Amino acid sequence: MIVLRRARFISSGRIYRSGDVLPDSAIARSLAEKGFAEVINDTQTAKSAKKSKAETAQQNDTVNS
Repeated sequence: MIVLRRARFISSGRIYRSGDVLPDSAIARSLAEKGFAEVINDTQTAKSAKKSKAETAQQNDTVNS
Protein backbone atom coordinates (compact mmCIF):
# COMPACT_ATOMS: atom_id res chain seq x y z
CA MET A 1 0.00 0.00 0.00
CA ILE A 2 1.36 3.42 -0.93
CA VAL A 3 0.05 6.43 1.02
CA LEU A 4 0.52 9.99 -0.21
CA ARG A 5 2.17 12.38 2.23
CA ARG A 6 1.93 16.19 2.33
CA ALA A 7 1.29 16.57 -1.42
CA ARG A 8 -1.34 16.38 -4.14
CA PHE A 9 -1.14 14.08 -7.12
CA ILE A 10 -3.33 13.86 -10.25
CA SER A 11 -3.60 10.54 -12.08
CA SER A 12 -6.21 9.41 -14.63
CA GLY A 13 -8.43 12.38 -13.88
CA ARG A 14 -8.46 11.74 -10.13
CA ILE A 15 -6.95 14.06 -7.53
CA TYR A 16 -5.18 12.32 -4.65
CA ARG A 17 -4.63 14.34 -1.47
CA SER A 18 -2.41 13.68 1.52
CA GLY A 19 -3.45 10.52 3.33
CA ASP A 20 -5.01 8.91 0.24
CA VAL A 21 -3.92 5.46 -0.89
CA LEU A 22 -2.29 5.46 -4.34
CA PRO A 23 -2.59 2.59 -6.79
CA ASP A 24 0.58 0.53 -7.04
CA SER A 25 2.30 1.84 -10.16
CA ALA A 26 5.72 2.96 -11.33
CA ILE A 27 4.80 6.61 -10.80
CA ALA A 28 3.62 5.96 -7.24
CA ARG A 29 6.88 4.08 -6.52
CA SER A 30 8.90 7.06 -7.83
CA LEU A 31 6.91 9.39 -5.55
CA ALA A 32 7.81 7.12 -2.63
CA GLU A 33 11.50 7.26 -3.56
CA LYS A 34 11.36 11.08 -3.65
CA GLY A 35 9.66 11.21 -0.24
CA PHE A 36 6.23 12.40 -1.38
CA ALA A 37 4.63 9.04 -0.55
CA GLU A 38 5.25 6.23 1.91
CA VAL A 39 5.11 2.48 1.29
CA ILE A 40 3.24 0.76 4.09
CA ASN A 41 3.07 -3.01 4.47
CA ASP A 42 -0.41 -4.25 5.43
CA THR A 43 0.85 -7.28 7.35
CA GLN A 44 3.09 -5.21 9.62
CA THR A 45 0.28 -2.84 10.59
CA ALA A 46 -2.05 -5.73 11.43
CA LYS A 47 0.59 -7.41 13.60
CA SER A 48 1.41 -4.17 15.46
CA ALA A 49 -2.30 -3.52 16.11
CA LYS A 50 -2.69 -6.96 17.67
CA LYS A 51 0.43 -6.47 19.76
CA SER A 52 -0.69 -3.09 21.08
CA LYS A 53 -4.03 -4.56 22.22
CA ALA A 54 -2.21 -7.28 24.13
CA GLU A 55 0.09 -4.75 25.75
CA THR A 56 -2.91 -2.64 26.80
CA ALA A 57 -4.52 -5.64 28.51
CA GLN A 58 -1.31 -6.36 30.42
CA GLN A 59 -1.02 -2.75 31.54
CA ASN A 60 -4.61 -2.81 32.84
CA ASP A 61 -3.91 -6.01 34.80
CA THR A 62 -0.97 -4.44 36.61
CA VAL A 63 -2.94 -1.30 37.44
CA ASN A 64 -5.94 -3.22 38.80
CA SER A 65 -3.83 -5.59 40.92
